[in-house]
Amino acid sequence: MSVQIVDAARIRALVGFEDLIEPVSRAFQDFSAGLAQCAMVTMFPADDPTLGDVYIKTGSIRGHSHYLVNRNLRRSAFELPGDRRA
Repeated sequence: MSVQIVDAARIRALVGFEDLIEPVSRAFQDFSAGLAQCAMVTMFPADDPTLGDVYIKTGSIRGHSHYLVNRNLRRSAFELPGDRRA
């Protein structure tokens, strides 16, 4: 088994919106049929508030040969009173 890491720019260069319609439709159907397996979202708070937090999500659909690990970097767009990011 090999692991391939693909960044967003590469995906955008290779896959267009039209390419996604049928696979996303099938994925929603499989999800509705109870075939999706999703783990808890894991959050790693950043030590430096300007860097944002990291959220890691995983998912797979039974019977498929691929799975997904998605990392999202989230930066606070606003400041709340007492917010540690202030």
